[in-house]
Amino acid sequence: MKNLKPISISLAVIILVILIIQNLDVLTKNEVFRINLLFATFQSPPFQLYLLLLVCFVAGFLFAYLSGFIQRRRLKKTIKTLSHSQRQAEKELDALRNLPIVESRTPAGNNQSSEQDEE
Repeated sequence: MKNLKPISISLAVIILVILIIQNLDVLTKNEVFRINLLFATFQSPPFQLYLLLLVCFVAGFLFAYLSGFIQRRRLKKTIKTLSHSQRQAEKELDALRNLPIVESRTPAGNNQSSEQDEE
């Protein structure tokens, strides 16, 4: 299993290099993006397609990193809250364990309270 991850990463890189080499003419082609709205028209300067792909990849990576970072922060806060609750519960349990044992001496056949409830 330890060898599976490096092998799969190497295989993915090899496939990526093959795709780039085979499509190099498409990736280096200059493109212009136009947006036609009802009130305005926007046009980008000419740029190569690989630049767009690189920007999208970096933006996706940053988005995933930030969302993971936010989730880690929330989970750390939850862990801190639960640890505090656990410490409080352990303190309460220790206090209850240290209470003296008091036995109540009631005779086994004395059920006056139940007889009074029936009347």
